[in-house]
This record gives sequence, structure tokens and C-alpha cells, in this order.
Amino acid sequence: MKSFVLFFTVAIYCSHAGDLTIVNQCTDPVYVVKTVPGGLETIQCYLAVGESCVQSYTTGVMNFRHNLGSGHTISEFSFGNPNGNDNYALNVIEGFDIGMQIIPENGGHVAECATADCVDAYHSSTDNHTYGVPSGTPFTLNLCQFDDVDSSSVASASSAPATALTIVNQCTDPVTVVKTVPGGLQTVQCQLAVGESCSETYTTGVMNFRHNYGSGHTIAEFSFGNPNGHSNYDLNVIEGFDIGMQIIPEDGGHVAECATADCTDAYHSSTDNHTYGVPAGNPFTLNLCQFSDASGTA
Repeated sequence: MKSFVLFFTVAIYCSHAGDLTIVNQCTDPVYVVKTVPGGLETIQCYLAVGESCVQSYTTGVMNFRHNLGSGHTISEFSFGNPNGNDNYALNVIEGFDIGMQIIPENGGHVAECATADCVDAYHSSTDNHTYGVPSGTPFTLNLCQFDDVDSSSVASASSAPATALTIVNQCTDPVTVVKTVPGGLQTVQCQLAVGESCSETYTTGVMNFRHNYGSGHTIAEFSFGNPNGHSNYDLNVIEGFDIGMQIIPEDGGHVAECATADCTDAYHSSTDNHTYGVPAGNPFTLNLCQFSDASGTA
């Protein structure tokens, strides 16, 4: 969608408290460090081998690592989001030091990263490994060694409804819309004259869209048919800004907008938090350059 590649917060009265249990299954003691937006680090707990600590959260964005500073495997959580979910992810953008496993105890995708090249963690800002479960679901975060979890707890995306994405050129010049998928392969999605649009339907998949090939562009990122039954989306100017973009979930949800290089609703760094989610099947409109009048939810 990044040390904070996730998420969003919501008023406390709409959310349900959920327990996070962190278990040291390493062969050495562990200092569990909690980081919140802004970069403040505090020691969550000190765990001897085999020990665990438990904390309840209703709302909040945070991540956990072994020890202070950078260069560590990171587990990320966003509790009490506007769509009624808690989101979670693993992140090795800054580095890898220990394996981590996130288990949503009431069912959902079990996120695991045992090695530096694991496939279920963020390695760059263009990845998309954010998952969600209903708010209040208890989590277990295992360090180093993993529990054997029944694969039936992992939701299937095969039944995800199709989601339509319509891209509209509201610029004053023609636009070449380029689609990028994990691994970096770039293809032309469509060539749009001024005022033209193109539409495509997706059931599952992670991808982003920009104006033209290469880097240095504003990026619209999507993950369709996620295990929690949602589609995620965000705007990203980490690599640069060239044109304004607006993402509208047509059946309701947060309208993401970035009109200038210093916009507040896009990723500028890996510590930001601007990923949103709506139920799979909710159609999207991606406006380029000029924005439509749209009322969404926070």
C-alpha cells in the first residue's frame, strides 16, 4: 500500500477492544518495542524465552519489533478502522532480523515471515500485504518460531466479487495509463485522450497505476479481493509527484485525493498511514488531474 504501510483510525465508541498477545518463541530474551506514528519508540515488554505479554487495543496505529531502531522485522497493526476491521501486516523494508507470525485467533489470513525473502511481507512501498479481520478479533504475534495453524483459517479469495475500476482522464493532455504488478512488470492499461475513460474488472490482484512508464510519478495503488473480503487502496508520492489523482469508491468509503506534491492524503514515506478499505465489489473511479465533487466517509 512501508514501516506504517497500513491503515486508519476511528472514534473509540465505534470499535471493539481486541487482545494482542506477543509470544517469545526465540532462543534468547526479547525486548518488544512499540512504535507509533511520529516515530516514538517505547518498550512494550521484556520477554524471557517462552514468556508472553498481552495488551488490549480499541483504536490506534502501531508497530512492533525486536529492540530499538531500524533494521528489524516489523509487525504492523491498525485497530478500530472506519470499515469495522482491524488491519495487520508484516514489513521487512528496513531489514529482517527475526521471524514473525501474526495469527487472528477467530479466523483470517495467517501472516508469516520466516526469512528475509519471505513472500508475505512488505519489501517495498509498491507491495500489498495488508490483511483485515473484524474489529475486536484477538491476535497472537509469535516471534522466531511459528505455531502450526490450520490452513482452513485462511480465507479464500476465490469467491471475491468482481470490482470495476474506471480511470478518467480529466487532464488537459492525453495520458498513457501504466499498470505495475508485483515484481515490477509495467504494461499500458489504456491510452486516454482528454475526457476519455477506460474500465476494467478485477476479482483479485495487487497493482498500481501511474501516468507513463518508470518512476517519479503519482501512484494509485489497489489490492482487490483480499482475504478479509475487502479491497484496499491508497495514493503514493514516495517516488515523486506529477499529476493529481482522486480515488472514489462509488458505493461509499473514503475519497482519497492528492492534488499537490505536499498533499496530506498520500504516502510520502514508509512511516505514513493512508491505506483505506471498502467491501470487495465496491466500484472505483480514478480521476486524473481534476477531481469530481464526491462525498465519502472518513
